[in-house]
Amino acid sequence: PISDSGSYENEYISEISKKRAHLVVDPDSGLDRIAHVYQDQNGPYSVNLIKVNIALNKNSYYKIQLLESNEAKKKHQYWVYKAWGRIGTDIGKSIKKHFEWKSDAIKHFCEVFLDRTGNEWKNKNEFKKRPGDYHIVETHYGNTENGVFTFDNQLPNPIRDLILMIFNIGRIENQMKEFNLDFKKMLSGDFSKDRICKAYSVLDEISNMIETNEKSCTKMSGASNRFYSLIPHDFGTDTPIIIKDKKLLQEKLEMLDSLLHMEVAFETILDAHKENEDNIKRLYDRLDANIEVLNKNSEDFILIEKYLKNTHGKTHSQYSLNIIDIFIVKRSNEEEIYKKYKNLHNRTLLWHGSRVTNYAGILSQGLRIAPPEAPSTGYMFGKGIYFADMVSKSANYCCTTPKDNIGLLLLSEVALGDMWELNDANFVTSLPEGKHSVKGIGKTSPDANEAITLEDGVFVPCGKPIESKKKSTSLLYNEYIVYDVEQVNIKYLLKVEFKYKY
Repeated sequence: PISDSGSYENEYISEISKKRAHLVVDPDSGLDRIAHVYQDQNGPYSVNLIKVNIALNKNSYYKIQLLESNEAKKKHQYWVYKAWGRIGTDIGKSIKKHFEWKSDAIKHFCEVFLDRTGNEWKNKNEFKKRPGDYHIVETHYGNTENGVFTFDNQLPNPIRDLILMIFNIGRIENQMKEFNLDFKKMLSGDFSKDRICKAYSVLDEISNMIETNEKSCTKMSGASNRFYSLIPHDFGTDTPIIIKDKKLLQEKLEMLDSLLHMEVAFETILDAHKENEDNIKRLYDRLDANIEVLNKNSEDFILIEKYLKNTHGKTHSQYSLNIIDIFIVKRSNEEEIYKKYKNLHNRTLLWHGSRVTNYAGILSQGLRIAPPEAPSTGYMFGKGIYFADMVSKSANYCCTTPKDNIGLLLLSEVALGDMWELNDANFVTSLPEGKHSVKGIGKTSPDANEAITLEDGVFVPCGKPIESKKKSTSLLYNEYIVYDVEQVNIKYLLKVEFKYKY
């Protein structure tokens, strides 16, 4: 847990700031107190390299730094420090070579870079990846100051706790480890939307190979190598896994979906720590959303609690749900954008679940559709925003555990209009004429006779579950999918305790 002193967060932010500052000398060089990274008009002479080769069981890093002594009164000394090893392990070596002349040190640095990458250092901005060689892990050259989470009375305690929850660096680190990602490499590398989108494109290639029953292991291995180079994984001493089946492809897609949201949280934290002031409030402001605590005695709270209690699926009996807080959410401009669908029929209040680490992105940018680079075949009904009328179906996507049992759920007003009803997976790329959404028909759904329609016409399917008349469907519970982000208006955020029974 994060204490009110903010020391836990400060420790992480300090580490990130140092790792991403361009003048920081690798402490393993033993020169961090007497030297600095040399730089000229071409920038700092410091580079992180990576090489992934599944066939040869290689998942390696290589770091090069040209260091200049701090002593200004004496003749400068120079060193080229090199470190290499296997990502995610203690396997590795390092060496530093001393030079009296700057020109000799620069020459050696450039020779090592050329030898490892096949590229000239002077042309690094036009870097071309070569098969079998290392390539650059792009580094942010930021100048972020240290920051501390501080507290005042500007935010109610439940909202303050929510902000600390969704902007928790330790939680992001744990999530990355769960995905088998190399957290340190992701810190020092370019943790950006552009890199993630490139990784989506590689998965799209792999998806096409799977769909066409590609037999070439070389092609599959090559594409997997490129994916792991873009998104550094921690395999330890194990061989990197070739992505060659739908199950693993799906896992990697879900990982990238989460990384897109985590990237927002990560960059927001770094940005908010540029100045040492009330960072909790600064983080809240950067969400660009008005968040209020819903009164537990209000009619809305009672209705939402009923919706939650009534729509827990019997196949999800491993836990029960208990509401800790409900927040009213008004995202900047979202209601204005939603206006064009406000008069569409069949507007319904539906559940959406996601990992806690995704909510900084969701609250600041809204629920999003996977980017064009992502393969549509990786999603049951294509690339859209998915909702449920059974709370536990959405709650499963919170990915909580008995040890980490607090999750976040959304309730959104969704303009469904005329629905295209489907019983099985269909990789939707466009809707039939006259249809506004897709409904995957489940075998169990809330009793429509117990539903409530609000004064503004929004339908709340809060009835107890009954068996559907559809017996041929492959789905246990209903799914609702829209393919336009403007059909969604986030209304409530629930902080929920998962009480695990086993």
